[in-house]
Amino acid sequence: MLPTKNDPVNLDIFSANKQNLTHLVPTTSMDIMDGGTTNFHEQGLFSTTIYGKVGDSLRDIQFSYIDCRIPLMHPLMFRHVSKLKSFYKDLILGKAYGKWDQETKTFVPSNPLEGKRGYAFFTSKWRDLTFPRNDSRKRDNRIDFFEKYKNKAFNDGVLVLPAGLRDVEVGKNGNLTQDECNDFYRRIIGANNLLRSAEVNPNDSLLDQTRLTMQLSFNNLYDYFENFLAGKHGFLQKRVARRVIFNGTGNVVTVMNPANRVLGDMGNMRYTDTLVGFFQAIKALQPIAIHLLMNGFIGRVFGAVNGEALLVNKKTLEGHYTPIHVTTYDRWMSPDGLLKVINSYETRALRNIPIVIEDKFYLGLIYKGEVQGKKVFKLFSSIKDLPKHLDKKDVSPVTLMELLFLSGYTEWNKNPGTSTRYPIATLGSTYPTTMYVKATSEVETRYELDDNWDIMGETFKTNAFPKMNVNGEFDYFDAMAPHPARLAAAGTDFDGDKLYLNAVYTEEAKEEIFSSFKKRATFVNLDGSFRASMAIPVLGLVLDAMTGE
Repeated sequence: MLPTKNDPVNLDIFSANKQNLTHLVPTTSMDIMDGGTTNFHEQGLFSTTIYGKVGDSLRDIQFSYIDCRIPLMHPLMFRHVSKLKSFYKDLILGKAYGKWDQETKTFVPSNPLEGKRGYAFFTSKWRDLTFPRNDSRKRDNRIDFFEKYKNKAFNDGVLVLPAGLRDVEVGKNGNLTQDECNDFYRRIIGANNLLRSAEVNPNDSLLDQTRLTMQLSFNNLYDYFENFLAGKHGFLQKRVARRVIFNGTGNVVTVMNPANRVLGDMGNMRYTDTLVGFFQAIKALQPIAIHLLMNGFIGRVFGAVNGEALLVNKKTLEGHYTPIHVTTYDRWMSPDGLLKVINSYETRALRNIPIVIEDKFYLGLIYKGEVQGKKVFKLFSSIKDLPKHLDKKDVSPVTLMELLFLSGYTEWNKNPGTSTRYPIATLGSTYPTTMYVKATSEVETRYELDDNWDIMGETFKTNAFPKMNVNGEFDYFDAMAPHPARLAAAGTDFDGDKLYLNAVYTEEAKEEIFSSFKKRATFVNLDGSFRASMAIPVLGLVLDAMTGE
């Protein structure tokens, strides 16, 4: 693999030749179990003889290999050759005919009468093959790679990952589950076994199909591992890359819009903020969210001691204390029940519909109008409580999104945490952060009204009140975005990178993060330059990742 400016070390391709594989024991069987027993096959992909006993640390580090008996091109070389001239890929796959041009040292398209095709034909001219250069830096990089590794581009074997990192699991019903990479290994072994009864000649075109089957499986295997290392695939999540997060959250990185509507407003985005979708935030702050729900508007609705709840008649919108079933009470006033309510928010279709209790009542009402020239809101339980000077058309049944978001709108942004961009590329990939939470892409500022329907003041306002877009729909924000000034340091390029955030709860942990934001070293390098800069264009980062320029 070609090193880039972001690589922490210089990388080289591994040549799996016979000399490098001498000390490894080959895997030769496609079978998982030995016959009808429950023992792993001794020559199989899960062999205890080759990889070590189950539970032994050796099983996590012991490699094996598949002896291909016919050389296979390194997948990265196959990729570069295919991109340097797409005709060559079709030639190898047998989809196109070509002939050798001795003068240019290249293959040129031909026809079935004059030309040939296939893997053996292409590799027969490998040592003499050249590629013309042009003004493209990217093409030059590929040609440099080809010339550097041309003499060790073919592998005698395919390395097999330690069994402990891809072990088979037996489910409760006796079914076997295993990682997808085992299927690629099995295809290579299956095709390879067809060669064992014959003398293998790499230049024999009759073996092209078998060789091609192994090559394509080898390519798929390489892509699979590469995607894992880049953090863009679910490969081996249980053993290698699993992040067991309690009250943490993660999602694909998206772009933050740091524009401020009012300069100097305390609700504006800050350098220390990470933009977090509401569902991601409420999961990260799950214990706090449950506490806020039980002691907020829901607590007032279900707070009666006689088994009744203050619910809203669906027809008249008037509030009445109504007997409720014990299961209803448990759903709304127990931690387990509220956890289910929170998890239901993941279903987008449920977010913007009124909350209905026992098919007859609304959970509550919400007023969204204007008072003294300011947009306001209030959760309440009866249309009779609405002052006469306020318009009833601004009243509607409260929805799941409104209930959950407004139950803790003053608290969501108070808990800091640590954010990590995966895959980790630099020291800037992990950083302490505060949260800026919003449920929809379009938001607005609204103030809460008190029991007298007066504005409660600056402390009780939200700059992230959910707002419909121009089409009259909610554009839900279910992602995470670091501040643009952190993009370069984190190595973010928006091609599938993941961002994880772990919230902290203790006062000591909070103070440690908040205090770091007061230190000069957090923002300024030793030479006096800023650690972060808004001069890094997002478009530039994307193009850099796409082109390598």
